[in-house]
Amino acid sequence: MVLTNSLISSSISEPMWEILFDIHKLAVSQGGLVFVDVMPVMYSYLSVDTDGFLARPERLNAFVEISVSMFKEDVEEDDQMHAAKLLECLILECQV
Repeated sequence: MVLTNSLISSSISEPMWEILFDIHKLAVSQGGLVFVDVMPVMYSYLSVDTDGFLARPERLNAFVEISVSMFKEDVEEDDQMHAAKLLECLILECQV
């Protein structure tokens, strides 16, 4: 995850957007076990290229699904707080 985060720190190419969906699969299948590692990468996808993030609805759906899954599973309270913070960032970053 650290490598991915460093690769998207200044811009996100189309092939790097595809990694978002791999992260989505991992996060949904592993739940709270990987959320703390996934969260910084998800934030980078959101903040580095917000227009690109919003350009494809499936990117937004993957982001929301990862965050919401933390409230459906029996995970640590810290993971739920991080998920809520990530959703807050989504709202603040994407407001018009």
